[in-house]
Amino acid sequence: MDSVKYKYELFKHEINQVQDVCTIPEEGRLAFVEDCYQQCVQCWEQVKRLLKGERFDNIEAEILFFKTVKPTFTSEINYYALLYHAELFKPPAGEKLVAFFEREHQRHRNFIDRNLAFYTYYKSGHTSKDGLYFSRTSKQTILSEGGSPPDADEVSSTHDHLLGDLLSLEKYELYATKQLIAAGGYLHSTEDSCQNTQDDINIA
Repeated sequence: MDSVKYKYELFKHEINQVQDVCTIPEEGRLAFVEDCYQQCVQCWEQVKRLLKGERFDNIEAEILFFKTVKPTFTSEINYYALLYHAELFKPPAGEKLVAFFEREHQRHRNFIDRNLAFYTYYKSGHTSKDGLYFSRTSKQTILSEGGSPPDADEVSSTHDHLLGDLLSLEKYELYATKQLIAAGGYLHSTEDSCQNTQDDINIA
């Protein structure tokens, strides 16, 4: 597993060096996003090949992989897929552009609303369900709280896909915010949304 750890650390370093997409000129932005997406996919495919036929040393190592390592890769893939969609389909400047990025900005909040139980668990820092959510060795398949059965042909647990989605949407929200403000729009009830989310966590 040392080779996987090396790929993970190298990938983290590389994504921290990537230029903010909002600073890329419009005419070259789509190509930049597509290139980043392809590089992320290639890196993840390399990790999957390294893991083929391998077993984790223990449950702690398995949880670490599905809760930390894999979502680092998949969240970047998801993030650039979202960026590509936005850059490809955003309308020209004007009211339609503002409305477009208002909808895009809402993606993160919509995800939280659909997956509140998992979101609350993850953000609380609790670890009591990690063995169920982030391992392939769990005897119990979790289909509630947004989980899905692990695919025997893929490197997956029941909930790592949700964490990858969450991390990508948190990053994408920053992009959507910048684009919305640049288009002349403004954020609706951002403070209320943040407070409602915090209340949800406190209640849980």
